[in-house]
Amino acid sequence: MNKAETLKEIPACITPLEPLEVDDPRYVDLGDARGTKELTRFRYLLESCDAAQSRYAQIAFKGHRGSGKTTELRQLEKKLGHRFTFIHISIDESLYNDCEYSDLLLWLVEQLVIECDKLSVNLDKKLVETIIEWFTEKSQEDVDRLKKEIELSAEISSEAKVGVYWLSLKMLSRLKSLITGSHERRHIIRREIQRYAGDLIDRVNLLLDNAKQNLVKSGKTPDLVIVQDNLDKINPNVARQLFIDSSDLLKKLRAHTIYTVPAAMLLSPHNIDSFFESSFTMPMVKPKQKNGSDYGPGLTGLKNIIAARIDIDKLFTSHQVVSYAAKISGGRLRDLLRLVRYAQLDAQADGSTKISKKNVEDAAIKSRLNFETLLQPPGAYMPLLAKLAATKEFPVVNENQASYASTDDARKFFADLLTMGAVIEYNGECTWYDIHPVIHSIESFKHALKKITT
Repeated sequence: MNKAETLKEIPACITPLEPLEVDDPRYVDLGDARGTKELTRFRYLLESCDAAQSRYAQIAFKGHRGSGKTTELRQLEKKLGHRFTFIHISIDESLYNDCEYSDLLLWLVEQLVIECDKLSVNLDKKLVETIIEWFTEKSQEDVDRLKKEIELSAEISSEAKVGVYWLSLKMLSRLKSLITGSHERRHIIRREIQRYAGDLIDRVNLLLDNAKQNLVKSGKTPDLVIVQDNLDKINPNVARQLFIDSSDLLKKLRAHTIYTVPAAMLLSPHNIDSFFESSFTMPMVKPKQKNGSDYGPGLTGLKNIIAARIDIDKLFTSHQVVSYAAKISGGRLRDLLRLVRYAQLDAQADGSTKISKKNVEDAAIKSRLNFETLLQPPGAYMPLLAKLAATKEFPVVNENQASYASTDDARKFFADLLTMGAVIEYNGECTWYDIHPVIHSIESFKHALKKITT
């Protein structure tokens, strides 16, 4: 993909909500910009595990939404493709506020069958059919009736019945549609399936074992890595139930597993390291240090993100404008790309051919207005945000009034701020927090900050 050389070309080069594919030329190595070795440690931990010796990696990968986790996971898959076979899974958006372990296993079975078919790895067809029929029966669906419905529907639409697993995958797709389409039906299906939790895990493991055996026969690595992506988007309360209450079941899979975890789980009163063998935090890119001074490698990395997509000399009035955009993004990659996208629109509206600092400032107003809407009422949020901005630490409850309930409420309140992006967590030699830079321009925040600094 060529860099944008006109304002009109920028949208094609900037896609804030889409992670990059492994060979995308827009990828920038942000190792130095993040200021930690966390991703390198992640890789070495995974490489040290070996399914042949029943040493399975069980990894919780935590971090902010839009920080580049999926892009980095895909890069990891590229680097370790000779050593592992990766199965990348993303759940349906309708499950973000209501997801349970049985849903993950259903999605896993489907994706495992699809990926093995793509790799020309011949799974035991009878085993696949048996497992899917088990899902169907436990979902209180009539197997024979469902098969006839699918066959009839295909005949009416003249659909080509392609692939040895065609009917099985159609049945899985039908079950998924029942789960994602009806809240009531979803809970009925889950209740029935989860009555047989042990049987469910055993059957999924049989399929995983069969996949590994046939990968060897096909001359491919049998070390399976299941990457459960986009789970960082699920509701924090749902995440606690999934990763804490159901962790024992998730860890019984006979494969390496990587689960993306919401940033809010960093504040869970339950230590996630106690439930998973290993956990890693996706480091945020740091535009500045804890003391407020510029962090050179971070700013350079953020500017390189823009330079990989846009000809800076042709489309910005100066390199200082790009640096300003990097700083005001707070190091959130998705926010940086959105900021540039809005600034491009503002420049076009002005009839300009280049993005100026004023265009970036106007773009930041859009982000500020969004936070003003989210942070209502300001009297509940701004005093805490002001204290955090001043101390760079998690604001604790009043020690004289502290209790389990008050502390738990404080955690949940702070977790909401992390989830909405109002607070950003940075790490390196220590963990510290700061507010999103655009919040500094909110009047109610300015008043709250003045009260604690004067």
